[in-house]
Amino acid sequence: MFDSLFATAHGLAEQYLDPKLDEHRQYLAEGLDGTVLDLGCGSGATFPYLADAGVTVYGLDPNEPMRERAAQRADRLGLDATLVDGRGESLPFADDQFDAAVVSLVLCSVDDPAVVIDELTRVLRPGGELRILEHVAADGPRARLQHAIEPVWRPLARGCHLTRDPAGTLAGHDALDVLELSRFDPGIPIARPYLRGRFRHRR
Repeated sequence: MFDSLFATAHGLAEQYLDPKLDEHRQYLAEGLDGTVLDLGCGSGATFPYLADAGVTVYGLDPNEPMRERAAQRADRLGLDATLVDGRGESLPFADDQFDAAVVSLVLCSVDDPAVVIDELTRVLRPGGELRILEHVAADGPRARLQHAIEPVWRPLARGCHLTRDPAGTLAGHDALDVLELSRFDPGIPIARPYLRGRFRHRR
């Protein structure tokens, strides 16, 4: 029941977010090839961009109604996508399975971002790319607001933390080389700024 309600609410939120994040989701997929893991794929917000890239996609999400919506979107787009139930802390995939992985608005809500990043490097082939798009903790007065409302926000937003910032974990990971890493403000209330980046697996 709660999964279905969350999927409905998420769909409404996407209608607001999509125009603000369009170019950044395009950034996630641009120039990719081969087999790509879309971690926390939700209802498939990145699928149109991955379809344009012509890749094969494995979309992983623990929410069944969201996966169903993602499957319908993949069918409409003609995207070669396999939808899998699972969580980022224990990916049900083989070592070195993927040419690339995209992670969009996921690290805010996982139990342990560091473990998820370790898992991503495990399933990425050497030389493969990890691309991320995440909202992160603000500075100054907005940071105080985020800390104040997070205890109410988290249960409503399925565990989403407003005060996380995985930049240091990503940039300092011993299996990742930073290709790009930048912050931007898409003008979204509360959950901002955003972080986007590209990393190469160097194992």
